Amino acid sequence: MRKFTTKEIGEAIELSDETIRRCIREGQLAAEISGRNYYITEDAVKEFFNERGIRYEETPLAKPTLRQVTTRTVSSLGAIGAIVGIGIAFVAVLLQRSYKEMR
Repeated sequence: MRKFTTKEIGEAIELSDETIRRCIREGQLAAEISGRNYYITEDAVKEFFNERGIRYEETPLAKPTLRQVTTRTVSSLGAIGAIVGIGIAFVAVLLQRSYKEMR
């Protein structure tokens, strides 16, 4: 489940960050609080938009941003790279042992 910041929601529907925060404080938008930041689930955003006649699918929030896609891809590649690195180290140790035995 995707989560959004107040800034992301505000930019998507051209409202200020403070307006979105006020909607949260007034109970119009459900959010989780972490420190001083609010995080809003995708379901809560859809409900909030629906109540205002805004089609979620027509907002920039409906599609992941290039940054989100890139972050996920890099994270996946990092995990793959770590596995490959371990494999290479293992092969190097085996080759080193074989070389010593051949001498």
